[in-house]
Amino acid sequence: MIGVCIAWCLCISGNGQAEWSADSVLTKQQMWDDLDSLRKTIIDSHPNPFAFYSSVEFENNFQEIKNSIDTAATLRSFTDLVSNLVLPMRDSHTTLDFFSLHRMCFVNDNYFLPINIYNSNDSIFIESDWEDFLPKGSRLISVNGISSIEIYKQSLGYSCIEGDADDGQLRIADAIFPVVLAWNYKVLLENELQVIAFGEETEDTFIVKGYQKKEYKKISKLRSKRDSHQAVSLKILEGDSIAVLRVATFAPAERNKYKRDIRKSFRKLSKMDCKNLVLDIRDNSGGSSAWVEYLYSFLDKGGYNTPSNVIGKNSKLALQRSRLFNNGLSKLILRIFYKNDEDVQSFNRFARLPMGAIDTSYFLKPTIQKSNIVYKNKCILLINGLTASAGVDFTNQFKRKSRGLIIGEPCLGPVSGTFGNPVSFLMANSKLRVNIATIRYNYDNSFTYSRAAIAPDVFINTTGSNLFHNEDPALVYILSNSSFSK
Repeated sequence: MIGVCIAWCLCISGNGQAEWSADSVLTKQQMWDDLDSLRKTIIDSHPNPFAFYSSVEFENNFQEIKNSIDTAATLRSFTDLVSNLVLPMRDSHTTLDFFSLHRMCFVNDNYFLPINIYNSNDSIFIESDWEDFLPKGSRLISVNGISSIEIYKQSLGYSCIEGDADDGQLRIADAIFPVVLAWNYKVLLENELQVIAFGEETEDTFIVKGYQKKEYKKISKLRSKRDSHQAVSLKILEGDSIAVLRVATFAPAERNKYKRDIRKSFRKLSKMDCKNLVLDIRDNSGGSSAWVEYLYSFLDKGGYNTPSNVIGKNSKLALQRSRLFNNGLSKLILRIFYKNDEDVQSFNRFARLPMGAIDTSYFLKPTIQKSNIVYKNKCILLINGLTASAGVDFTNQFKRKSRGLIIGEPCLGPVSGTFGNPVSFLMANSKLRVNIATIRYNYDNSFTYSRAAIAPDVFINTTGSNLFHNEDPALVYILSNSSFSK
Protein backbone atom coordinates (compact mmCIF):
# COMPACT_ATOMS: atom_id res chain seq x y z
CA MET A 1 0.00 0.00 0.00
CA ILE A 2 1.17 3.53 -0.64
CA GLY A 3 -1.22 4.58 2.11
CA VAL A 4 -3.12 7.68 3.04
CA CYS A 5 -1.11 10.54 4.49
CA ILE A 6 -3.15 11.88 7.40
CA ALA A 7 -0.44 13.53 9.51
CA TRP A 8 -1.37 17.08 10.47
CA CYS A 9 2.35 17.90 10.38
CA LEU A 10 2.90 16.75 6.78
CA CYS A 11 1.37 19.51 4.71
CA ILE A 12 2.52 20.86 1.37
CA SER A 13 4.11 24.25 1.91
CA GLY A 14 5.52 26.80 -0.46
CA ASN A 15 9.21 27.25 -1.09
CA GLY A 16 11.34 30.19 -0.17
CA GLN A 17 11.56 32.56 2.75
CA ALA A 18 8.56 34.76 3.40
CA GLU A 19 9.23 38.46 2.99
CA TRP A 20 6.71 39.55 5.56
CA SER A 21 7.10 39.68 9.31
CA ALA A 22 4.67 39.80 12.22
CA ASP A 23 4.96 43.61 12.24
CA SER A 24 4.01 44.02 8.57
CA VAL A 25 0.90 46.18 8.16
CA LEU A 26 -2.18 45.14 6.19
CA THR A 27 -4.98 47.42 5.09
CA LYS A 28 -8.57 46.73 6.02
CA GLN A 29 -9.36 45.71 2.43
CA GLN A 30 -6.37 43.38 2.21
CA MET A 31 -7.50 41.53 5.33
CA TRP A 32 -11.07 41.35 4.08
CA ASP A 33 -9.91 39.93 0.75
CA ASP A 34 -7.72 37.31 2.45
CA LEU A 35 -10.53 36.23 4.76
CA ASP A 36 -12.90 35.95 1.80
CA SER A 37 -10.41 33.79 -0.10
CA LEU A 38 -9.81 31.60 2.95
CA ARG A 39 -13.54 31.10 3.53
CA LYS A 40 -14.09 30.18 -0.13
CA THR A 41 -11.15 27.77 -0.20
CA ILE A 42 -12.31 25.98 2.96
CA ILE A 43 -15.82 25.53 1.54
CA ASP A 44 -14.51 24.48 -1.88
CA SER A 45 -11.85 22.08 -0.61
CA HIS A 46 -12.77 20.62 2.76
CA PRO A 47 -14.81 17.36 2.57
CA ASN A 48 -17.01 18.32 5.55
CA PRO A 49 -16.13 21.67 7.15
CA PHE A 50 -19.27 21.56 9.30
CA ALA A 51 -18.76 18.20 11.02
CA PHE A 52 -18.32 19.81 14.45
CA TYR A 53 -19.42 23.32 13.55
CA SER A 54 -22.63 24.15 11.70
CA SER A 55 -22.62 26.21 8.52
CA VAL A 56 -24.62 28.89 10.33
CA GLU A 57 -22.05 29.06 13.14
CA PHE A 58 -19.24 29.17 10.60
CA GLU A 59 -20.82 32.01 8.60
CA ASN A 60 -21.74 33.99 11.71
CA ASN A 61 -18.22 33.65 13.07
CA PHE A 62 -16.73 34.62 9.71
CA GLN A 63 -18.91 37.74 9.49
CA GLU A 64 -18.19 38.72 13.09
CA ILE A 65 -14.43 38.41 12.51
CA LYS A 66 -14.64 40.39 9.28
CA ASN A 67 -16.74 43.13 10.88
CA SER A 68 -14.21 43.46 13.72
CA ILE A 69 -11.66 44.80 11.20
CA ASP A 70 -12.17 48.56 11.01
CA THR A 71 -8.64 49.79 10.34
CA ALA A 72 -5.19 48.68 9.18
CA ALA A 73 -3.46 46.15 11.45
CA THR A 74 -0.30 44.09 11.75
CA LEU A 75 0.07 40.58 10.41
CA ARG A 76 0.42 39.49 14.03
CA SER A 77 -3.10 40.74 14.80
CA PHE A 78 -4.49 39.26 11.60
CA THR A 79 -3.03 35.87 12.53
CA ASP A 80 -5.20 35.86 15.65
CA LEU A 81 -8.31 36.48 13.53
CA VAL A 82 -7.45 33.68 11.10
CA SER A 83 -6.93 31.26 13.97
CA ASN A 84 -10.29 32.32 15.46
CA LEU A 85 -11.94 31.39 12.15
CA VAL A 86 -10.49 27.89 11.69
CA LEU A 87 -10.10 26.56 15.25
CA PRO A 88 -13.85 26.20 15.96
CA MET A 89 -13.95 23.63 13.12
CA ARG A 90 -12.16 21.28 15.57
CA ASP A 91 -10.22 19.66 12.76
CA SER A 92 -6.55 19.22 13.67
CA HIS A 93 -5.64 19.14 9.97
CA THR A 94 -7.23 22.55 9.28
CA THR A 95 -5.12 25.04 11.17
CA LEU A 96 -2.46 27.69 10.94
CA ASP A 97 0.64 26.39 9.17
CA PHE A 98 2.97 26.37 12.17
CA PHE A 99 6.02 25.55 10.06
CA SER A 100 5.65 28.55 7.76
CA LEU A 101 4.94 30.69 10.83
CA HIS A 102 8.16 29.36 12.36
CA ARG A 103 10.12 30.31 9.23
CA MET A 104 8.65 33.80 9.27
CA CYS A 105 9.88 34.27 12.85
CA PHE A 106 13.43 34.54 11.47
CA VAL A 107 12.66 37.47 9.13
CA ASN A 108 14.82 40.57 9.65
CA ASP A 109 17.45 38.50 11.50
CA ASN A 110 15.17 37.88 14.44
CA TYR A 111 16.13 35.31 17.07
CA PHE A 112 14.39 32.13 18.18
CA LEU A 113 14.43 30.54 21.65
CA PRO A 114 14.33 26.72 21.35
CA ILE A 115 12.94 25.61 24.69
CA ASN A 116 10.58 22.72 25.37
CA ILE A 117 7.88 23.32 27.96
CA TYR A 118 5.14 21.20 29.49
CA ASN A 119 1.85 22.46 30.93
CA SER A 120 0.81 20.50 34.00
CA ASN A 121 -2.09 21.74 36.12
CA ASP A 122 -1.76 25.24 34.62
CA SER A 123 1.92 25.55 35.55
CA ILE A 124 4.53 25.87 32.80
CA PHE A 125 7.48 23.55 33.41
CA ILE A 126 10.85 23.44 31.65
CA GLU A 127 11.34 20.12 29.89
CA SER A 128 14.59 20.95 28.08
CA ASP A 129 16.55 23.60 26.23
CA TRP A 130 19.27 23.43 23.60
CA GLU A 131 21.97 24.65 25.95
CA ASP A 132 21.00 22.14 28.69
CA PHE A 133 21.28 25.16 30.92
CA LEU A 134 17.86 25.50 32.49
CA PRO A 135 17.07 23.18 35.43
CA LYS A 136 14.61 20.53 34.24
CA GLY A 137 11.31 20.46 36.05
CA SER A 138 11.60 24.11 37.05
CA ARG A 139 8.57 26.37 36.68
CA LEU A 140 8.93 29.00 33.96
CA ILE A 141 7.65 32.31 35.32
CA SER A 142 8.54 34.76 32.56
CA VAL A 143 10.58 35.36 29.42
CA ASN A 144 12.07 38.84 29.03
CA GLY A 145 9.52 40.11 31.53
CA ILE A 146 6.53 38.52 29.75
CA SER A 147 4.47 36.12 31.86
CA SER A 148 4.77 32.51 30.70
CA ILE A 149 1.04 32.08 31.41
CA GLU A 150 0.24 34.96 29.06
CA ILE A 151 2.44 33.45 26.31
CA TYR A 152 0.80 30.08 26.85
CA LYS A 153 -2.70 31.53 26.54
CA GLN A 154 -1.69 32.90 23.15
CA SER A 155 -0.24 29.51 22.23
CA LEU A 156 -3.57 27.88 23.08
CA GLY A 157 -5.24 30.44 20.83
CA TYR A 158 -3.24 29.06 17.90
CA SER A 159 -3.32 25.40 18.95
CA CYS A 160 -5.53 23.07 16.92
CA ILE A 161 -7.89 20.46 18.36
CA GLU A 162 -9.65 17.37 17.00
CA GLY A 163 -13.21 17.03 18.31
CA ASP A 164 -13.02 17.41 22.09
CA ALA A 165 -9.39 16.30 22.48
CA ASP A 166 -8.51 18.94 25.08
CA ASP A 167 -5.34 17.15 26.25
CA GLY A 168 -4.12 17.06 22.68
CA GLN A 169 -4.70 20.78 22.30
CA LEU A 170 -2.59 21.38 25.42
CA ARG A 171 0.27 19.28 24.06
CA ILE A 172 0.22 21.14 20.75
CA ALA A 173 0.26 24.42 22.65
CA ASP A 174 3.33 23.08 24.47
CA ALA A 175 4.99 22.26 21.14
CA ILE A 176 4.34 25.63 19.47
CA PHE A 177 5.11 27.73 22.57
CA PRO A 178 8.53 28.92 21.27
CA VAL A 179 7.00 29.78 17.86
CA VAL A 180 4.25 31.82 19.49
CA LEU A 181 6.84 33.49 21.71
CA ALA A 182 8.93 34.54 18.70
CA TRP A 183 5.87 35.59 16.69
CA ASN A 184 4.32 37.80 19.36
CA TYR A 185 7.37 39.13 21.22
CA LYS A 186 10.96 40.13 20.69
CA VAL A 187 13.43 37.28 21.16
CA LEU A 188 17.02 38.40 21.71
CA LEU A 189 20.52 36.95 21.49
CA GLU A 190 20.44 36.87 25.29
CA ASN A 191 17.06 36.28 26.92
CA GLU A 192 16.22 36.66 30.59
CA LEU A 193 14.14 33.80 31.97
CA GLN A 194 12.72 33.79 35.48
CA VAL A 195 12.29 30.29 36.86
CA ILE A 196 11.60 28.55 40.15
CA ALA A 197 13.67 25.39 40.42
CA PHE A 198 11.97 22.17 41.48
CA GLY A 199 11.72 21.99 45.26
CA GLU A 200 12.51 25.69 45.65
CA GLU A 201 10.30 28.70 46.37
CA THR A 202 12.30 31.67 45.13
CA GLU A 203 12.86 32.81 41.57
CA ASP A 204 16.21 32.58 39.81
CA THR A 205 17.28 34.44 36.68
CA PHE A 206 18.86 32.58 33.75
CA ILE A 207 20.27 34.16 30.59
CA VAL A 208 19.45 31.84 27.68
CA LYS A 209 20.79 32.15 24.15
CA GLY A 210 18.56 32.86 21.15
CA TYR A 211 19.42 31.60 17.65
CA GLN A 212 19.24 33.24 14.26
CA LYS A 213 18.15 31.27 11.21
CA LYS A 214 21.47 29.94 9.91
CA GLU A 215 22.73 28.69 13.26
CA TYR A 216 19.31 27.36 14.20
CA LYS A 217 19.06 25.25 11.03
CA LYS A 218 22.57 23.87 11.48
CA ILE A 219 22.06 22.78 15.08
CA SER A 220 18.54 21.54 14.41
CA LYS A 221 19.88 19.24 11.70
CA LEU A 222 22.54 17.86 14.03
CA ARG A 223 20.03 17.27 16.81
CA SER A 224 17.68 15.41 14.46
CA LYS A 225 20.36 12.76 13.98
CA ARG A 226 20.56 11.88 17.66
CA ASP A 227 19.37 8.48 18.84
CA SER A 228 16.39 10.05 20.59
CA HIS A 229 15.11 11.16 17.18
CA GLN A 230 15.21 7.70 15.60
CA ALA A 231 11.96 6.64 13.98
CA VAL A 232 12.16 3.14 15.50
CA SER A 233 14.12 2.01 18.56
CA LEU A 234 13.97 -1.10 20.75
CA LYS A 235 15.17 -1.37 24.35
CA ILE A 236 15.13 -4.47 26.56
CA LEU A 237 14.48 -4.00 30.28
CA GLU A 238 14.10 -6.11 33.44
CA GLY A 239 16.17 -9.13 32.42
CA ASP A 240 14.48 -9.62 29.05
CA SER A 241 10.96 -9.63 30.56
CA ILE A 242 9.99 -6.18 29.22
CA ALA A 243 10.77 -4.66 25.84
CA VAL A 244 10.05 -1.04 24.88
CA LEU A 245 9.52 -0.45 21.17
CA ARG A 246 9.41 3.25 20.36
CA VAL A 247 7.77 4.18 17.03
CA ALA A 248 8.07 7.95 16.73
CA THR A 249 6.28 8.46 13.41
CA PHE A 250 4.18 6.89 10.70
CA ALA A 251 5.86 9.16 8.15
CA PRO A 252 9.47 7.91 8.05
CA ALA A 253 12.10 9.79 6.09
CA GLU A 254 13.87 6.51 5.32
CA ARG A 255 11.12 4.08 4.38
CA ASN A 256 13.25 0.99 3.81
CA LYS A 257 15.15 1.43 7.08
CA TYR A 258 11.88 2.03 8.95
CA LYS A 259 10.33 -1.13 7.58
CA ARG A 260 13.47 -3.14 8.26
CA ASP A 261 13.82 -1.85 11.82
CA ILE A 262 10.24 -2.76 12.72
CA ARG A 263 10.60 -6.25 11.28
CA LYS A 264 13.95 -6.81 13.00
CA SER A 265 12.47 -5.68 16.30
CA PHE A 266 9.65 -8.21 16.15
CA ARG A 267 11.97 -10.98 15.01
CA LYS A 268 14.10 -10.29 18.06
CA LEU A 269 11.05 -10.30 20.35
CA SER A 270 9.96 -13.61 18.87
CA LYS A 271 13.36 -15.24 19.39
CA MET A 272 13.68 -14.11 22.99
CA ASP A 273 10.02 -14.86 23.79
CA CYS A 274 9.62 -11.52 25.58
CA LYS A 275 6.55 -11.63 27.82
CA ASN A 276 5.75 -7.90 27.87
CA LEU A 277 5.96 -5.45 24.99
CA VAL A 278 5.57 -1.74 25.68
CA LEU A 279 4.72 -0.05 22.39
CA ASP A 280 5.39 3.68 22.69
CA ILE A 281 3.68 5.97 20.15
CA ARG A 282 3.65 9.10 22.29
CA ASP A 283 4.38 12.24 20.24
CA ASN A 284 3.70 10.24 17.06
CA SER A 285 1.77 12.83 15.08
CA GLY A 286 0.87 10.56 12.19
CA GLY A 287 1.71 9.77 8.61
CA SER A 288 0.63 7.00 6.27
CA SER A 289 -2.12 4.45 6.81
CA ALA A 290 0.15 1.87 5.18
CA TRP A 291 2.57 2.12 8.09
CA VAL A 292 -0.28 1.88 10.60
CA GLU A 293 -1.31 -1.37 8.91
CA TYR A 294 2.26 -2.59 8.80
CA LEU A 295 2.99 -2.01 12.49
CA TYR A 296 -0.30 -3.40 13.73
CA SER A 297 0.06 -6.51 11.57
CA PHE A 298 2.85 -7.62 13.93
CA LEU A 299 0.36 -7.66 16.82
CA ASP A 300 -2.51 -9.58 15.22
CA LYS A 301 -2.31 -12.66 13.01
CA GLY A 302 -5.40 -11.41 11.15
CA GLY A 303 -3.52 -8.27 10.16
CA TYR A 304 -5.18 -4.90 9.75
CA ASN A 305 -6.93 -2.97 7.00
CA THR A 306 -7.21 0.78 7.35
CA PRO A 307 -9.01 2.99 6.64
CA SER A 308 -12.43 1.44 6.15
CA ASN A 309 -13.17 4.28 3.76
CA VAL A 310 -11.97 7.69 2.68
CA ILE A 311 -14.19 10.53 1.52
CA GLY A 312 -12.36 12.70 -0.99
CA LYS A 313 -13.32 16.04 -2.50
CA ASN A 314 -11.65 17.32 -5.62
CA SER A 315 -10.63 20.97 -5.76
CA LYS A 316 -7.81 23.18 -6.98
CA LEU A 317 -6.22 22.81 -3.57
CA ALA A 318 -6.58 19.01 -3.49
CA LEU A 319 -4.95 18.74 -6.92
CA GLN A 320 -1.75 20.13 -5.43
CA ARG A 321 -1.40 16.74 -3.73
CA SER A 322 -2.35 14.84 -6.88
CA ARG A 323 0.35 16.00 -9.28
CA LEU A 324 1.59 12.39 -9.38
CA PHE A 325 -1.61 11.35 -11.18
CA ASN A 326 -1.66 14.13 -13.75
CA ASN A 327 1.23 13.66 -16.17
CA GLY A 328 1.27 11.16 -19.02
CA LEU A 329 4.07 8.91 -17.74
CA SER A 330 2.50 8.64 -14.30
CA LYS A 331 -0.86 7.72 -15.80
CA LEU A 332 0.80 4.92 -17.78
CA ILE A 333 2.70 3.61 -14.74
CA LEU A 334 -0.43 3.68 -12.57
CA ARG A 335 -2.46 1.83 -15.20
CA ILE A 336 0.14 -0.91 -15.77
CA PHE A 337 1.88 -1.46 -12.44
CA TYR A 338 -0.75 -0.38 -9.91
CA LYS A 339 -3.98 -1.53 -11.56
CA ASN A 340 -4.76 -3.88 -8.63
CA ASP A 341 -3.71 -1.49 -5.86
CA GLU A 342 -6.95 -0.27 -4.29
CA ASP A 343 -5.27 2.68 -2.60
CA VAL A 344 -3.56 4.04 -5.69
CA GLN A 345 -6.62 3.58 -7.87
CA SER A 346 -8.92 5.17 -5.31
CA PHE A 347 -6.85 8.33 -5.06
CA ASN A 348 -6.40 8.34 -8.81
CA ARG A 349 -10.20 8.39 -9.04
CA PHE A 350 -10.39 11.33 -6.62
CA ALA A 351 -8.02 13.27 -8.89
CA ARG A 352 -10.31 12.59 -11.88
CA LEU A 353 -13.46 13.91 -10.21
CA PRO A 354 -15.03 17.15 -11.46
CA MET A 355 -14.16 20.19 -9.36
CA GLY A 356 -16.22 20.22 -6.19
CA ALA A 357 -17.35 16.61 -6.55
CA ILE A 358 -17.14 14.19 -3.60
CA ASP A 359 -16.65 10.43 -3.71
CA THR A 360 -16.03 7.62 -1.22
CA SER A 361 -13.39 4.92 -1.59
CA TYR A 362 -13.57 1.69 0.40
CA PHE A 363 -10.53 -0.31 1.47
CA LEU A 364 -10.62 -4.07 2.01
CA LYS A 365 -7.13 -5.59 1.84
CA PRO A 366 -5.36 -6.02 5.19
CA THR A 367 -1.61 -6.21 5.69
CA ILE A 368 -0.77 -9.62 7.15
CA GLN A 369 2.49 -11.05 8.52
CA LYS A 370 3.59 -14.66 8.80
CA SER A 371 2.28 -16.06 12.07
CA ASN A 372 5.73 -16.95 13.42
CA ILE A 373 6.73 -13.29 13.60
CA VAL A 374 3.46 -11.94 15.04
CA TYR A 375 3.84 -10.94 18.70
CA LYS A 376 1.30 -12.89 20.78
CA ASN A 377 2.24 -12.00 24.38
CA LYS A 378 1.12 -9.13 26.59
CA CYS A 379 1.27 -5.68 24.99
CA ILE A 380 0.94 -2.21 26.55
CA LEU A 381 0.39 0.91 24.44
CA LEU A 382 1.70 4.33 25.51
CA ILE A 383 -0.10 7.38 24.10
CA ASN A 384 -0.35 11.10 24.83
CA GLY A 385 -1.95 14.25 23.46
CA LEU A 386 0.54 14.37 20.58
CA THR A 387 -0.48 10.90 19.44
CA ALA A 388 -2.35 12.26 16.45
CA SER A 389 -3.85 11.46 13.06
CA ALA A 390 -2.48 8.05 12.00
CA GLY A 391 -1.42 7.57 15.63
CA VAL A 392 -5.09 7.86 16.62
CA ASP A 393 -5.95 5.24 14.00
CA PHE A 394 -3.44 2.82 15.52
CA THR A 395 -4.73 3.55 19.03
CA ASN A 396 -8.31 2.98 17.93
CA GLN A 397 -7.53 -0.46 16.49
CA PHE A 398 -5.51 -1.42 19.57
CA LYS A 399 -8.47 -0.44 21.77
CA ARG A 400 -11.14 -1.94 19.51
CA LYS A 401 -9.37 -5.31 19.46
CA SER A 402 -8.64 -5.17 23.23
CA ARG A 403 -5.02 -5.91 22.42
CA GLY A 404 -3.75 -4.68 25.78
CA LEU A 405 -3.61 -1.91 28.35
CA ILE A 406 -3.40 1.70 27.14
CA ILE A 407 -1.45 4.08 29.38
CA GLY A 408 -0.94 7.84 29.19
CA GLU A 409 -3.35 10.64 28.35
CA PRO A 410 -6.14 10.97 25.74
CA CYS A 411 -4.81 11.22 22.20
CA LEU A 412 -5.63 13.89 19.61
CA GLY A 413 -8.73 12.30 18.15
CA PRO A 414 -11.87 10.17 18.59
CA VAL A 415 -12.78 6.57 17.70
CA SER A 416 -14.69 7.44 14.53
CA GLY A 417 -11.94 8.87 12.35
CA THR A 418 -10.19 12.06 11.40
CA PHE A 419 -9.60 14.41 8.50
CA GLY A 420 -6.39 14.33 6.50
CA ASN A 421 -4.22 15.12 3.50
CA PRO A 422 -3.87 18.81 4.43
CA VAL A 423 -2.65 21.26 1.83
CA SER A 424 -1.18 24.65 2.72
CA PHE A 425 -3.19 27.54 1.31
CA LEU A 426 -1.34 30.84 0.82
CA MET A 427 -3.36 34.03 1.26
CA ALA A 428 -2.37 36.57 -1.36
CA ASN A 429 -1.99 39.71 0.73
CA SER A 430 -0.82 38.58 4.15
CA LYS A 431 1.32 35.69 2.82
CA LEU A 432 -0.07 33.74 5.75
CA ARG A 433 -0.54 29.99 5.25
CA VAL A 434 -3.38 27.85 6.54
CA ASN A 435 -3.49 24.05 6.24
CA ILE A 436 -6.81 22.75 4.95
CA ALA A 437 -7.87 19.09 5.04
CA THR A 438 -8.92 17.55 1.71
CA ILE A 439 -10.15 14.11 2.81
CA ARG A 440 -12.18 12.48 5.59
CA TYR A 441 -10.62 9.26 6.92
CA ASN A 442 -13.06 6.83 8.61
CA TYR A 443 -12.20 3.85 10.81
CA ASP A 444 -15.52 2.11 10.04
CA ASN A 445 -18.44 2.45 7.64
CA SER A 446 -20.91 4.01 10.07
CA PHE A 447 -20.01 7.54 8.89
CA THR A 448 -20.46 8.89 12.40
CA TYR A 449 -18.54 11.84 13.84
CA SER A 450 -17.55 11.25 17.45
CA ARG A 451 -16.07 14.11 19.45
CA ALA A 452 -14.60 12.46 22.55
CA ALA A 453 -10.88 11.70 22.40
CA ILE A 454 -9.77 8.07 22.83
CA ALA A 455 -8.95 7.75 26.52
CA PRO A 456 -6.29 5.52 28.08
CA ASP A 457 -7.12 2.75 30.54
CA VAL A 458 -4.63 4.25 32.98
CA PHE A 459 -4.25 8.05 32.95
CA ILE A 460 -0.74 9.24 33.78
CA ASN A 461 0.33 12.87 33.70
CA THR A 462 3.89 14.18 33.66
CA THR A 463 4.84 16.37 36.63
CA GLY A 464 7.66 18.74 37.45
CA SER A 465 9.10 16.01 39.67
CA ASN A 466 9.19 13.59 36.72
CA LEU A 467 11.05 16.14 34.62
CA PHE A 468 13.47 16.99 37.43
CA HIS A 469 14.33 13.35 38.05
CA ASN A 470 14.48 12.61 34.31
CA GLU A 471 11.98 9.80 34.71
CA ASP A 472 9.24 8.51 32.46
CA PRO A 473 6.09 8.25 34.63
CA ALA A 474 4.50 5.62 32.35
CA LEU A 475 7.56 3.36 32.54
CA VAL A 476 7.80 3.95 36.28
CA TYR A 477 4.22 2.70 36.58
CA ILE A 478 4.92 -0.36 34.43
CA LEU A 479 8.18 -1.32 36.13
CA SER A 480 6.62 -0.98 39.58
CA ASN A 481 3.66 -3.21 38.65
CA SER A 482 4.31 -6.88 39.38
CA SER A 483 1.87 -8.03 36.70
CA PHE A 484 4.40 -6.95 34.06
CA SER A 485 7.30 -8.94 35.53
CA LYS A 486 8.53 -12.23 34.19
